[in-house]
Amino acid sequence: ADAAHRAIHDAIARPLGMDVIQAAAGILRVTHANIVRGIRVVSIERGHDPRDFALNPFGGAGPMHGTPVAKELRIPRLLIPPTPGILCALGQLVSDLRHGLIETHIGPHAAFPLAAVHGIITRLRAHGNELLAADGVPDEKRRIETRVDARYAGQSYELTLPLANVAQWQALPQVFHEMHQARFGHHDAASPVEIVNFGVTAVGLIDAPELPQIAQGGEQPAAAAHAGTRRVFYEADDPGQAGQWLEAPIYRREELLADNILHGPAVIEEISATNVLYPGDIARVDRYGSMLVDVG
Repeated sequence: ADAAHRAIHDAIARPLGMDVIQAAAGILRVTHANIVRGIRVVSIERGHDPRDFALNPFGGAGPMHGTPVAKELRIPRLLIPPTPGILCALGQLVSDLRHGLIETHIGPHAAFPLAAVHGIITRLRAHGNELLAADGVPDEKRRIETRVDARYAGQSYELTLPLANVAQWQALPQVFHEMHQARFGHHDAASPVEIVNFGVTAVGLIDAPELPQIAQGGEQPAAAAHAGTRRVFYEADDPGQAGQWLEAPIYRREELLADNILHGPAVIEEISATNVLYPGDIARVDRYGSMLVDVG
């Protein structure tokens, strides 16, 4: 803590004529803005409204930033998994095997006869099956997904369209126009569609393990879950306002039980991450140990 205080003071606060807390709050705001921008790229820019989803903060520091990011995007709920700091490692163990294959063939849609399309797709699918066979995936556990990357001639970016079978090839331009309209709010039916890539994803399905469940409790956390209190600084929702220091209860996550309810402000500590509830947040622990947080 002392080293962090000195670093912020020397590198940011003193040069800008700010106190250390103001500078640290500014760092948080920049961090949250960067996270929000990244989420917009994978949601709004793909035609999805983030308000229709729950935000899943993970990583060692992710659950500290969940509420401010959710508020900026007007996401109503957080889903914080148990041991969020190792969620990616868990995902690797329980996720299906995937191989991505791609061939680049640039040209107008009309320049690709069905026989040529069939040859490209057949070759890619065969390669995908070879890779899954090398992984030891039996035939009944394999799934091959085919796609095409396309754009309007002259564009420098593409849209990815599913191509379940070659029979759908002739209808692909119309599908592209509709997807372009949904993604960007406009399309040009008179403009030729240009093909860029043919791709295949070869998927090896695995039998995911059963997730363990935790013991049942009541709304009030057990005494063993309480680890005292601590003064915690919470930045304000409005960038023009100062934040505030609040006395926040500290909880041990490994001692929380299903149906426990926690009210923000609070800090939930665990070995792989620090979870922060902001004022107004309400968290309920589910039977798998995840925390469902209604954002205040």
